[in-house]
Amino acid sequence: MEKLIVTNFLNIKHIELEIGKINIPIGPQAQGKSVVAKLVYFFKSFWDDYRNLYDAKQDLEDFEQVILVLFKDIFPEV
Repeated sequence: MEKLIVTNFLNIKHIELEIGKINIPIGPQAQGKSVVAKLVYFFKSFWDDYRNLYDAKQDLEDFEQVILVLFKDIFPEV
C-alpha cells in the first residue's frame, strides 16, 4: 500500500496517510484536507508525467520544468 508522509507543508505540521482505493478525509475546516488531496493527486500524476516525457525522449531539465509548473499550478501559494 502507498503511504504519504507530509511534514511542515503549508498548514500541515505532520501527517502519515496510507493511500487506499478510497480515502475519505473528515475533519474541521482549514485543517489540511484539501492540501492532502492535492498532494496525493500531484504524486499520483507525477509518474504519468514522467513516463510521458520519457516516451517523448525529453531530457531531465524539461521534466523538472514540467513538474515545477504542475506543482505551482496545484499550489500557487507556495
